[in-house]
Amino acid sequence: MVGIDPEEIEQMALRVPSVEFRREIVRVGAASDENGVPQFKEVEMAKWFYPPERANCWDLPIEDFWKKDPRFKPTFHAQYEAWKGGNEAAVTGCPIQECPVIPRTIAEQFRFMKFTSVEQLIEADPTQAGIIPEGAEYQKAARRWYMAAKKTAQTTKIIKENEDLKNKIDLLTREMELLNKKFITLTGGN
Repeated sequence: MVGIDPEEIEQMALRVPSVEFRREIVRVGAASDENGVPQFKEVEMAKWFYPPERANCWDLPIEDFWKKDPRFKPTFHAQYEAWKGGNEAAVTGCPIQECPVIPRTIAEQFRFMKFTSVEQLIEADPTQAGIIPEGAEYQKAARRWYMAAKKTAQTTKIIKENEDLKNKIDLLTREMELLNKKFITLTGGN
């Protein structure tokens, strides 16, 4: 365990934890000495922390992680399976890295803090965004961009609906003309 004071555990339990899974290459102790050639193995690791306090964490091999707390496996197993299968959680909304008013380097910092979408960022407490230098300013800029994009999207939707209605009216007008011609033909012009 790195850095977590046992007295803080109770306080931390009130917040929502995050877990990141990764693979790490580690040198195998005894096997590394055979023939003088180092041996390595791949180990699945789990890092459990409370954003944005990434320094206060447990960073353990996955087997030890599951044993650390009996609640971990039921809580994080689906996320682990998704990670293992290459199907990490989908972003709901506009991905933070797609926001044109946030530089890529800042977007990566926000992603590191678990803000994966613009919507998450603009709804967050400004003090959370403010952990990053000028983060609160980027949050405000993202909010302005998002609101403008949303307004533009609504206008675009109305324009599209209007075009669809015009096309339907044109189609109905042509159908009426065809029906009128058929009617004239059937009645002999009377």
